Amino acid sequence: MSTGFPGYNSVIDSDKATIGRMLKDNGYATAWFGKDHNVPAFQASQIGPFDQWPIGMGFEYFYGFIGGDANQWQPNLFRNTTQIYPFEGKETGSWNLITAMADDALDYMNRMNQIDPSKPIMIKYAPGATHAPHHPTKEWVEKVRAMHLFDDGYEKLRERIFENQKRLVCFFPRVSK
Repeated sequence: MSTGFPGYNSVIDSDKATIGRMLKDNGYATAWFGKDHNVPAFQASQIGPFDQWPIGMGFEYFYGFIGGDANQWQPNLFRNTTQIYPFEGKETGSWNLITAMADDALDYMNRMNQIDPSKPIMIKYAPGATHAPHHPTKEWVEKVRAMHLFDDGYEKLRERIFENQKRLVCFFPRVSK
């Protein structure tokens, strides 16, 4: 995002190289999976230009989303510069971005290895699930629900955790200088 300060205009100049560009120029297969919030807002559309997208910055393959966060069930997802909708027609919750990213990354590595097993591969992997909004799978929701952690509400859980942390500190001797 452009902030108006020198060096923060949201554009990586063409005389600057990304790790993707450096490694691609040195014989690597390069791919970017997941979050890309480096594309300037005025270029984050289907009409480009695409020079600030991963494929314009030295990455030969991109499977991910533009911006800092994404819906994990129905993301604004791109393969290179083409918007894709792999979740369409699937039952809600049966398709998940993190699983799809991992599957696509494994598929990419397998394809590259089959074509040239001696060619090194560099992958930038930036999952969106570690960024808001957080969308756990049904299995994780059930696992946490079975623990009954939140039965008394978030504040009670926070208090219990904090009290436990304070008790744990007592197990570690203080070192004085």
